[in-house]
Amino acid sequence: MTPNLIPVSPKIRRPLPILGGIALVGLVLLLAWLWIGQNAQKKEAQAAKLRIPRSNVELEDLEMGTNRSLEMLTGRVRNNDPQFILTRLELRLRVEECPTPDRCQTVGDTTQVVFVNVPPQEARGINEYVSFPGIGRPRVMRTWSYDVVSISGEPRP
Repeated sequence: MTPNLIPVSPKIRRPLPILGGIALVGLVLLLAWLWIGQNAQKKEAQAAKLRIPRSNVELEDLEMGTNRSLEMLTGRVRNNDPQFILTRLELRLRVEECPTPDRCQTVGDTTQVVFVNVPPQEARGINEYVSFPGIGRPRVMRTWSYDVVSISGEPRP
Protein backbone atom coordinates (compact mmCIF):
# COMPACT_ATOMS: atom_id res chain seq x y z
CA MET A 1 0.00 0.00 0.00
CA THR A 2 1.30 3.44 -0.99
CA PRO A 3 1.32 6.05 1.72
CA ASN A 4 -0.59 9.29 0.98
CA LEU A 5 1.85 12.14 0.76
CA ILE A 6 -0.88 14.64 1.47
CA PRO A 7 -3.68 13.45 3.67
CA VAL A 8 -6.98 14.09 1.87
CA SER A 9 -10.40 13.42 3.32
CA PRO A 10 -12.62 10.91 1.42
CA LYS A 11 -15.23 13.67 1.09
CA ILE A 12 -12.76 15.68 -1.01
CA ARG A 13 -11.39 12.70 -2.99
CA ARG A 14 -14.72 11.88 -4.66
CA PRO A 15 -15.25 15.24 -6.47
CA LEU A 16 -11.60 15.53 -7.61
CA PRO A 17 -12.11 13.57 -10.89
CA ILE A 18 -15.23 15.62 -11.63
CA LEU A 19 -13.38 18.89 -11.02
CA GLY A 20 -10.50 17.65 -13.20
CA GLY A 21 -12.96 16.82 -15.99
CA ILE A 22 -14.56 20.26 -15.75
CA ALA A 23 -11.13 21.91 -15.91
CA LEU A 24 -10.22 19.82 -18.97
CA VAL A 25 -13.47 20.74 -20.76
CA GLY A 26 -12.86 24.39 -19.91
CA LEU A 27 -9.34 24.21 -21.34
CA VAL A 28 -10.59 22.61 -24.57
CA LEU A 29 -13.28 25.29 -24.94
CA LEU A 30 -10.72 28.07 -24.36
CA LEU A 31 -8.37 26.64 -27.00
CA ALA A 32 -11.25 26.27 -29.49
CA TRP A 33 -12.33 29.87 -28.87
CA LEU A 34 -8.77 31.14 -29.44
CA TRP A 35 -8.40 29.08 -32.64
CA ILE A 36 -11.74 30.34 -34.05
CA GLY A 37 -10.80 33.94 -33.20
CA GLN A 38 -7.43 33.59 -34.90
CA ASN A 39 -9.04 32.21 -38.07
CA ALA A 40 -11.58 35.04 -38.07
CA GLN A 41 -8.76 37.60 -37.85
CA LYS A 42 -6.94 36.00 -40.80
CA LYS A 43 -10.12 36.00 -42.89
CA GLU A 44 -10.80 39.65 -42.03
CA ALA A 45 -7.23 40.66 -42.97
CA GLN A 46 -7.61 38.90 -46.33
CA ALA A 47 -11.03 40.47 -46.95
CA ALA A 48 -9.70 43.94 -46.02
CA LYS A 49 -7.12 43.72 -48.82
CA LEU A 50 -9.85 43.16 -51.40
CA ARG A 51 -12.18 46.01 -50.44
CA ILE A 52 -10.48 49.01 -52.06
CA PRO A 53 -9.08 48.65 -55.59
CA ARG A 54 -5.65 50.15 -56.28
CA SER A 55 -7.26 52.50 -58.81
CA ASN A 56 -9.23 54.16 -55.97
CA VAL A 57 -6.12 55.24 -54.04
CA GLU A 58 -3.83 58.12 -55.02
CA LEU A 59 -0.46 58.88 -53.48
CA GLU A 60 0.42 62.54 -53.94
CA ASP A 61 3.59 64.56 -53.40
CA LEU A 62 5.57 61.67 -51.88
CA GLU A 63 9.02 62.76 -50.75
CA MET A 64 11.79 60.83 -49.03
CA GLY A 65 15.47 61.44 -48.40
CA THR A 66 18.00 58.87 -49.61
CA ASN A 67 21.24 59.73 -47.78
CA ARG A 68 20.73 58.06 -44.38
CA SER A 69 19.63 54.68 -43.08
CA LEU A 70 16.57 56.29 -41.40
CA GLU A 71 14.58 58.67 -43.55
CA MET A 72 11.15 60.32 -43.38
CA LEU A 73 8.53 59.48 -46.01
CA THR A 74 6.00 62.30 -46.38
CA GLY A 75 3.11 62.98 -48.69
CA ARG A 76 -0.62 62.63 -49.02
CA VAL A 77 -2.91 59.66 -49.60
CA ARG A 78 -6.32 60.14 -51.19
CA ASN A 79 -9.08 57.55 -50.82
CA ASN A 80 -11.39 57.80 -53.84
CA ASP A 81 -13.39 54.76 -52.81
CA PRO A 82 -17.06 55.65 -52.26
CA GLN A 83 -17.68 53.06 -49.56
CA PHE A 84 -14.68 51.93 -47.46
CA ILE A 85 -12.27 53.62 -45.04
CA LEU A 86 -8.63 53.23 -46.10
CA THR A 87 -6.77 51.80 -43.08
CA ARG A 88 -3.44 50.44 -44.29
CA LEU A 89 -0.94 50.79 -47.14
CA GLU A 90 1.98 48.48 -47.73
CA LEU A 91 4.69 50.07 -49.86
CA ARG A 92 7.88 48.62 -51.30
CA LEU A 93 10.52 51.36 -51.31
CA ARG A 94 13.80 51.13 -53.22
CA VAL A 95 16.82 53.41 -53.21
CA GLU A 96 19.19 53.23 -56.17
CA GLU A 97 22.57 54.75 -56.96
CA CYS A 98 22.88 55.71 -60.61
CA PRO A 99 26.37 56.47 -61.97
CA THR A 100 24.65 57.01 -65.35
CA PRO A 101 20.90 57.35 -66.05
CA ASP A 102 20.75 53.91 -67.67
CA ARG A 103 22.87 52.07 -65.08
CA CYS A 104 21.48 51.93 -61.55
CA GLN A 105 22.23 49.67 -58.60
CA THR A 106 19.79 49.04 -55.72
CA VAL A 107 21.37 49.99 -52.39
CA GLY A 108 18.21 49.94 -50.25
CA ASP A 109 15.03 47.89 -50.51
CA THR A 110 12.37 47.68 -47.81
CA THR A 111 8.66 47.13 -47.32
CA GLN A 112 6.92 49.69 -45.14
CA VAL A 113 3.44 49.38 -43.65
CA VAL A 114 1.70 52.74 -43.26
CA PHE A 115 -1.35 52.80 -41.00
CA VAL A 116 -3.83 55.51 -41.97
CA ASN A 117 -7.48 56.38 -41.37
CA VAL A 118 -8.81 57.95 -44.55
CA PRO A 119 -12.60 58.07 -44.91
CA PRO A 120 -14.17 57.64 -48.36
CA GLN A 121 -13.58 60.57 -50.73
CA GLU A 122 -11.04 62.23 -48.38
CA ALA A 123 -7.25 62.64 -48.09
CA ARG A 124 -4.75 62.52 -45.21
CA GLY A 125 -1.06 63.25 -44.75
CA ILE A 126 1.62 60.59 -44.36
CA ASN A 127 4.66 61.02 -42.10
CA GLU A 128 6.51 57.73 -41.61
CA TYR A 129 10.07 56.89 -40.71
CA VAL A 130 11.56 54.36 -43.11
CA SER A 131 14.63 52.29 -42.29
CA PHE A 132 17.23 51.18 -44.84
CA PRO A 133 19.76 49.18 -42.79
CA GLY A 134 23.28 49.16 -44.18
CA ILE A 135 22.60 51.71 -46.93
CA GLY A 136 25.87 53.56 -46.27
CA ARG A 137 26.95 56.93 -47.61
CA PRO A 138 26.02 57.91 -51.15
CA ARG A 139 28.75 57.37 -53.76
CA VAL A 140 26.84 58.88 -56.66
CA MET A 141 23.42 60.41 -57.24
CA ARG A 142 20.60 58.46 -55.61
CA THR A 143 17.00 58.08 -56.67
CA TRP A 144 14.10 56.28 -55.07
CA SER A 145 10.91 54.61 -56.21
CA TYR A 146 7.92 52.84 -54.70
CA ASP A 147 5.35 50.19 -55.53
CA VAL A 148 2.07 49.63 -53.74
CA VAL A 149 2.11 46.06 -52.40
CA SER A 150 -1.32 46.05 -50.76
CA ILE A 151 -4.18 48.30 -49.65
CA SER A 152 -6.58 47.50 -46.82
CA GLY A 153 -9.94 49.00 -45.97
CA GLU A 154 -12.80 48.51 -43.61
CA PRO A 155 -16.49 49.37 -43.67
CA ARG A 156 -17.68 52.63 -42.17
CA PRO A 157 -19.08 52.24 -38.64
